[in-house]
Amino acid sequence: MPGRSPFIEFNRESDSADRFMYRSRQFILSSMKLGYRSAMKACQFQFKGELAMLKERHTMDFVAEAMSETRLSLDTLWIAARRDINTTIWYWDGEKDQHLQFDKKFEELMVHTAIASYNRECLGFGREDHDKPQLRPLECEARRGFICEKTGVIDPSGMSTHRGWIKIGRREYKILSVKVPYDVAASRCFSLQVDSNLAVITDFNTSEQLGRYLLIGRPSLENAWIGARWKGSQFEFEPETIPLNNKTVDNFPPWRKSEIQKAGGCILLDRHLSNVTLFVEANCNRERAVICYRKINESGISTESFDIIIDERGYRVQLNAKPWREAVSYCKDNYPGKKGKLVEIVGVDVLKDLIYIMSENRTALHHIWIGGKFYLNDTSATTIPEKWKWDSNGDKIDVGLVKLLDNDTYDAFVEDHNNCLNMDRENHLVPLFYGTICEFSQIFICQFTAENLRKIQDEERAQAEKQI
Repeated sequence: MPGRSPFIEFNRESDSADRFMYRSRQFILSSMKLGYRSAMKACQFQFKGELAMLKERHTMDFVAEAMSETRLSLDTLWIAARRDINTTIWYWDGEKDQHLQFDKKFEELMVHTAIASYNRECLGFGREDHDKPQLRPLECEARRGFICEKTGVIDPSGMSTHRGWIKIGRREYKILSVKVPYDVAASRCFSLQVDSNLAVITDFNTSEQLGRYLLIGRPSLENAWIGARWKGSQFEFEPETIPLNNKTVDNFPPWRKSEIQKAGGCILLDRHLSNVTLFVEANCNRERAVICYRKINESGISTESFDIIIDERGYRVQLNAKPWREAVSYCKDNYPGKKGKLVEIVGVDVLKDLIYIMSENRTALHHIWIGGKFYLNDTSATTIPEKWKWDSNGDKIDVGLVKLLDNDTYDAFVEDHNNCLNMDRENHLVPLFYGTICEFSQIFICQFTAENLRKIQDEERAQAEKQI
């Protein structure tokens, strides 16, 4: 076809990444799902390059075509572009080109979403209609694949004080003797392993054990950064968004004098002269050693879900795929007394929430179960929409809101087996609803009130602490 490039030659960089050349530039497409900052670090430390800046339209066209031809399953990929806070100005976010304004001619490629306002300050790159480039503003914490440009080699970070990882409860820790500011410390953890971050410590016993490891490691260290920073009115462990009380209760958090001494900065785990381990506030620019951590999934403890709370609505996204009936039972029976159900779209707010969760939240999703079913024994109905009902109460589904795809292709015999409701999407933000075979295993979302989901979280957190 005139105007199209020759077939693209890919080199397999890894199981989750393909590499190709374009006009003497080397690009890497990665399907590994990371937040924006982590994607920048992955390009830097894992692929020895930079997050890509696609400054020319012809480059965007070529990369969109590459996304359509690669063996990888790709949706939205991070590129190195950000928006200035509280403005509409986008800029290329690279070390050499910081605050170089984004070319306005790319505005026609930008997705302008009508979904309720979220903090979309980082830019993803995708394609519509197979190979047309599209720019997608997203929250920077969203987990997406990414595009790297291959550049110079960067040396990884410093030395560990112990061989291997230190296992304490459901987390593993590693202490690095390299001394860096707090904002650089996370990249040192990332260079060890992509799922590693600055340490999260949620109980007194763990803080004491790590304090001892600071002492007995070589070199012996007095203190090291952990992953807590001042946020508004209290400190918070950033990797897991866990707030810390300003006063010590039952030995935790282990503040000096049993309460915070300074409202600001970042937190050091400090092994004092008397070998009492404390959380100590410090200027984030100080150069200190680093404690990294990573989560582990022990038998019986599921890490295959995440929670979203929007206004008074709570959603738990279950990444362990199940058939439709098992998904219904799981949401209903697995959380006694919390009135859970397989998500049902009974208002425009829920529809907007699901589009956000599937396309713009941390984890991009396709093909999720919805709590609707096509009832074949409804002989009173004369049209297909009247036979679609919500499972929890038998109410008819509002087909003005849940716009089911018309069947102009398959005969009734085929459609009789496609009677469980599936939600899909195309071109990033356009929802699709259709019936499919109930025995298929798919990701699903359990729906609660925000209050009940918070109760579930509190109960699970308390139970997890007992196991440490």
